[in-house]
Amino acid sequence: MRIGLLFILVLMLNPVNKLLADEHRVSLVTTHYPPYLNVNDPAGGVLTELIRAAFERSNMTIDVSWLAFDRALKLTQKTDHYDGIFSLWYTQERADWAYYSDPILPNVVGLFTHKDMQLPAYWNLKYLKLSAKTLGVVKGYLNPIELKSAALKTHVVNSDVNNLKALLTKKVDLIVIDKMVADTLIKQYFKGQSANFVWLEPPLEYKMQYLAIAKNAPFAKAKIAAFNQGLKQLKLDGGYQRIMKNHGFDWLLLSEQNNNE
Repeated sequence: MRIGLLFILVLMLNPVNKLLADEHRVSLVTTHYPPYLNVNDPAGGVLTELIRAAFERSNMTIDVSWLAFDRALKLTQKTDHYDGIFSLWYTQERADWAYYSDPILPNVVGLFTHKDMQLPAYWNLKYLKLSAKTLGVVKGYLNPIELKSAALKTHVVNSDVNNLKALLTKKVDLIVIDKMVADTLIKQYFKGQSANFVWLEPPLEYKMQYLAIAKNAPFAKAKIAAFNQGLKQLKLDGGYQRIMKNHGFDWLLLSEQNNNE
């Protein structure tokens, strides 16, 4: 009789314990996209470390899974496999099914050119349109609106690496790419050739990255609120700045500071 009562008691308590555990643990999915997200980095890349540290400030822990982006997005949106996904750009369509966090870190999207391409000091998109330059783009990427209005001739490839190859071999005059992604890929795949790649200032766009928690996830509002509170604390106590510097993003901190002055 005692064994039976104990068994019933365990069944009654287990759901409560599960709910308590879920409230303080967040299951997240992301994709390999160095240097922001890096499955080969013990810290997981700068964004993963920032998100983990922000949740820790709110006494919460995270589990991170790594999948191809399209699959990660689908599983978060349409199933209960994961509470949320990072890093996402904001769209209204995604905001319909997910709660977005406060902004975490921007992608710095702009143009690279080859060192042999001559550009005047007053170059701009209007000049590029008139000069009939060819722009390298990656299939499926959302590019800055300004590029569409420039109506440049485009050369489409299937990856950032192939876009850099097209620029190096002068199949294109310019490519659109995230600055930090390009710097990482150049070091990895184009050793000794970095001088051939020239970043053009200013960037075309700072595209902010976010954490998104599915609205149907357990304690969804509480989890996104805990993250936002932790992120604020992380910035106040210097942890945000330290992580950014450790991953080589201190130049972006200085850039943001200059833009705010």
